[in-house]
Amino acid sequence: MYRRPAFTLIELLVVIAIIGSLSMIVITAINPSRQLAQARNAQRQAHIHAIANAVEQYSIGSGGHLPSGIDTSLRMVGTAASGCSVNCGTGGQVSTGVLLTLYASADTSLWQANATTNYGTNAQLWEYPWTPSWTRRGLVQFDLSVIPTGAMISSASLDLREATTYGSTRTIALHRVTRSWVESEATWNRAVTGTNWTTVGGDFSSTATATASLSWDGILGWNSWNVATDVQAFVNGTQQNYGWLIKDNSEDSSQAYWFFHSKDEADPNEYRPRLIVTYTPAGGTTAAACLNLTPPLTDTYLPTIPEDPSLGSPAKTYYAIMEDSRSRLTVRACSAELGETIEVSR
Repeated sequence: MYRRPAFTLIELLVVIAIIGSLSMIVITAINPSRQLAQARNAQRQAHIHAIANAVEQYSIGSGGHLPSGIDTSLRMVGTAASGCSVNCGTGGQVSTGVLLTLYASADTSLWQANATTNYGTNAQLWEYPWTPSWTRRGLVQFDLSVIPTGAMISSASLDLREATTYGSTRTIALHRVTRSWVESEATWNRAVTGTNWTTVGGDFSSTATATASLSWDGILGWNSWNVATDVQAFVNGTQQNYGWLIKDNSEDSSQAYWFFHSKDEADPNEYRPRLIVTYTPAGGTTAAACLNLTPPLTDTYLPTIPEDPSLGSPAKTYYAIMEDSRSRLTVRACSAELGETIEVSR
């Protein structure tokens, strides 16, 4: 009886390749909308580069200045004076809040009675409002570099875990520190070795960022302060991040004290100072008014301002622009399709 020879491996691979090619042809034929979306995204990519190039050329010809209106706010390019607030998040999708827990990068205590002694490796942060010669304050700082430039801070809570307390109810304040300091060098008198504080006891904003009323209830626990305003300023670059100073709201008036765990306590992952932040990545929403770049850019640097191939018009192009606190220019397509992020930063 005649028996047909079996397929060789090479023949099987050829058949599989042919089937795969035919499948792609069929998929393309039945899904032209994807091809059209890809083509529109390619246009968007070309458009944002054209806008970025034009702005850069304008800057070169204007002594380094950007067109008026480009700042740290993400703004849609167009002539409309209102109605320009749209989602312009990653991949054309709504930007969601990101929850982040950070632990102290530096902390120490300042003690008036030992004004030249550094406590950077101490396991506790001290807050003690007793006599003028016995006052103690704490310093704490967090590295915020993981929060992207331009992020919108929804909430920020600075949490300290009690190590030991004495007394009843006290109001403890956090003040934004206004000069740099070094954990291993700062004392009551100096910020760093060789450089004193402008005022002994630390340089800080006279207005408290946040206060908390603490009461001893027999159980050591966590205490929280709302520092969202400061964190937003640090991320925006409008204030320098030197951290916060912890002090009693009414010093020289009581022997009641609160000592907190520092980052050097025995179990740092459990009780060390923490900053819990919720933020929305840059570009979640554009400003209400569009930014008209027609006068400064057209004719000389662009024939016309590019418009999104699906939604764009001269009034609302659906391309957005901003300059971050590091002077980096970003142009983004607000209606990118297929989940893509179409953006250029320089």
